[in-house]
Amino acid sequence: MKCPKCQHNQKVKSGMTCDQCRYRFSFNPKERDSKGMTDGRFLATIRAAGQNDSADFTRNQLYGTYCRRQKNSKIPGIITAILFLGFGVFSIVGNNWIAAAATIFIAAIILLLTFTMPPTILARDQFMRLVDRWLDGGKPIEKLITTPSLGQPPPQSDEPDLYDYGVRRLLIVERDELVDLFVLNNVHAEQAMLVISVNGYPNYLISHARRVLEEQPDLPIHLLHDAIGSKEAMLSELGKLNLPLQGHEVIDLGFSADDFKRMKRTRNIDRRNRRRTLPVDVLALPFLSTGLAACFANQMTMSGLLEEYTREQAVASSSSNFG
Repeated sequence: MKCPKCQHNQKVKSGMTCDQCRYRFSFNPKERDSKGMTDGRFLATIRAAGQNDSADFTRNQLYGTYCRRQKNSKIPGIITAILFLGFGVFSIVGNNWIAAAATIFIAAIILLLTFTMPPTILARDQFMRLVDRWLDGGKPIEKLITTPSLGQPPPQSDEPDLYDYGVRRLLIVERDELVDLFVLNNVHAEQAMLVISVNGYPNYLISHARRVLEEQPDLPIHLLHDAIGSKEAMLSELGKLNLPLQGHEVIDLGFSADDFKRMKRTRNIDRRNRRRTLPVDVLALPFLSTGLAACFANQMTMSGLLEEYTREQAVASSSSNFG
């Protein structure tokens, strides 16, 4: 285990405290529950999720980042296959065709498994236990959104505040932490959208949402939910907020399970969830914010955007000229 504090290469058998700087390791890569996780790898995942400490992120985004970073090394499999192929060549030279066929067949199987076997990845609940172990060990993750933090209005200042960027759309999300994700990373201002959750969070923005809906009868309303959610369920919950929604266009951005089945970037995320009912924030913030911007600009849903992207990729592939 390489110490992330002093870079000392600590042997597991020497204990979980660095011999050089007394850093206390959180993870033993040889433990079954860790599945090879080390403190260094966990810190690298945190930095990747937070774009080198420049962005806030949710637990789901941390898990999604971890899953996307997991890859199986193909070198051992390739070396083993080459060895079997060598035995096969020697068998051919010796006219032992049965042995040659057997070893070549085994080499082919090894290569197939090497390039098709998915990496070993912690299930979501297992990974979250590692996150809790890290935090409980007194190691804060500064940019991690653990609980909603926008319960109070921002303090008054001379700078443009939350209300001054000009609202052109209302985005209603399924979970409170998604409000924090978009607001803390300034996506709400970049896309000129007022963001609230279906639960009425932040409470101080509900009256503002009512006002802009009344003042702008053409203001579009966008719904963003997890793959297990739906437009109907969100509209049912919205009824409790008494928002003046009549006459406004309500656009269900998604996501759906089929959306996640189409995306290669989510293929390794929570592989036990075969239905692919994933939370929307398993996607990295740049991909999610870019997707929202494209949906707003082209008046599309996430499903429609993905279908168009899939068609464009298919056309580009079929028209490619390799000379």
